[in-house]
Amino acid sequence: MVIDHVFSVDAPIERVWNLLLDVNWLSACMPGCEGIIPMNENRFRVRVRTQVAFIEMTFNIDVAVTNLEPPRHLRFIGRGETDGRLSFLTSENSFDLSSPRGEGTEVALHCKVNLGGKLGSIAHPALRSKADELIGEFVKNMRSRAVVGPFSDRRDK
Repeated sequence: MVIDHVFSVDAPIERVWNLLLDVNWLSACMPGCEGIIPMNENRFRVRVRTQVAFIEMTFNIDVAVTNLEPPRHLRFIGRGETDGRLSFLTSENSFDLSSPRGEGTEVALHCKVNLGGKLGSIAHPALRSKADELIGEFVKNMRSRAVVGPFSDRRDK
């Protein structure tokens, strides 16, 4: 399944870039994220709980950042499986940032996800619907958490 989504964030591109590199901040934006363990500078393990149709599962996903072009492009891959190894996934993901109007940030999210096992047997419309729901929550969380506030004011001084 390929997912492309473009959205705007009311924060400068440099702030959005730096926040995307902060795995704790990013994990707080991810629906169902139960934890993140940094393995090294560009690798981490994420635990995510989700439910698709009647199937509830928890994925353990190893994520590796494969390409950084500050502050415009971030690419990462993920491989994981559920507890009990009933389902698995692989993903290739990227964030491309721009500031077309000179203020705020436009984010182009691209995901290519392959699912197998029990989860892979669910009909494509149900998976697409769940993906759209998760991306909507992620965008909402990212927008609300990226707004320039006291934290960024202290950091920029």
